Amino acid sequence: MLLRPALLLTAILLPAPPTVLPASAAFDRLKELAGHWTATGADGTTSHLSYEVVAGGSALLERCEMPHDGVPVTMLTLFTLDGSRLLLTHYCMAGNQPRMQAQEMVGDTIAFEFLDATGLDTPDEGHMHRATFHFDGPDRFTTQWTFRAGDKDVFTESETCTRDR
Repeated sequence: MLLRPALLLTAILLPAPPTVLPASAAFDRLKELAGHWTATGADGTTSHLSYEVVAGGSALLERCEMPHDGVPVTMLTLFTLDGSRLLLTHYCMAGNQPRMQAQEMVGDTIAFEFLDATGLDTPDEGHMHRATFHFDGPDRFTTQWTFRAGDKDVFTESETCTRDR
């Protein structure tokens, strides 16, 4: 009989599991990024991001302006819904366009995995393969982008992004 109160107390103290978001709710969360952001990489490099809801609300356009080997580079990422799937297409400075599908939409995290790409001569050619967005509130989020060549992850870029005021 003493176990029942202990089990009840344990059940009360355990945190609730994170909420799994439908793709439409995750897309709405991404659209809240509309505006201008400063991104700081783990190495201290600063990039500038802008997010714009376009095409009658059916797409979110990310514009990333960053230095690469001392030269400014601009890349674009387009987020869209396709039925119950949340997709992104990344227009990369590597000269290819990987498409990724959100595989995890739990709590404050949206994780995308490689689906297919244009501009790749072979599937082993280097490309962005994974992207994760973790929201730390309305004015701060972190991203991780993983570049893969062959069957190996070559590097992961992490950035902390804060909304410009």
